[in-house]
Amino acid sequence: MNPDENVDTRSSADAHVSEAKFVLNIVHEWQEREGETDATMVASVIEAHTHATLALVEQQRTANLITYLQIQMQIQREHPEKVHLDGINRIADAAWEGLGLT
Repeated sequence: MNPDENVDTRSSADAHVSEAKFVLNIVHEWQEREGETDATMVASVIEAHTHATLALVEQQRTANLITYLQIQMQIQREHPEKVHLDGINRIADAAWEGLGLT
């Protein structure tokens, strides 16, 4: 059994990202209807915070993948029979993608 098969290269945060984008669309529709009010201005600040948080989530995911790869490479050097390169390659591809290097 390849233990790397169980590593999810897409984080479970994907559902949260989708939900946040859905809610932001609803907020945009509401802001268009209401115009510029105190409430819609506060919503704009919350929207900016949401986008920043989602960006941090993606950066943390990429950092976690890189750390996992470093650990796997160390294990490969010490115990090559315990590492499955196909799993490492899949995770490396996801890390490269997260860094924008694909």
